[in-house]
Amino acid sequence: MLNAPVTNLGPFNINIITAIATKIGIQPEFTRSANLKNLEGEKDARLVKMCEIKGCSRYLSPQGSAVYLEEESPGGAFAKNHIELYYHNYQHPIYNQLYGEFLPNMSIIDLLFGEGFGKARQIIRSGRKSPIHYLDFRKARGLEGS
Repeated sequence: MLNAPVTNLGPFNINIITAIATKIGIQPEFTRSANLKNLEGEKDARLVKMCEIKGCSRYLSPQGSAVYLEEESPGGAFAKNHIELYYHNYQHPIYNQLYGEFLPNMSIIDLLFGEGFGKARQIIRSGRKSPIHYLDFRKARGLEGS
């Protein structure tokens, strides 16, 4: 897998992510947008179209994406197309790092150097909390009226 010749960053990243995830016990599934037929639109409209093509009724997004997903209206194109929008709720766990005070949001490589493959999956999953529905997310940020 890692020995496969690649000329683009996308396939290279997929190979590395798949190799590390498999080693720590996670089986990722990738769908390349280039392989989806009739994929049109920009920003959230394109994501909605991806969900429709894949038959998804819910979408889990990083919290930072709320800025553009809900730029025009609460829930953006997801709400308009009856796809439930949730935001990822992750509280970064503290793990052993090699030097100095703990720094969150480092790469998986940092976690592997500090804890090894054996503990990585457990540590990653320990930070997962229930996803936040977009209406609750907006309310928590004082955006319910906008």
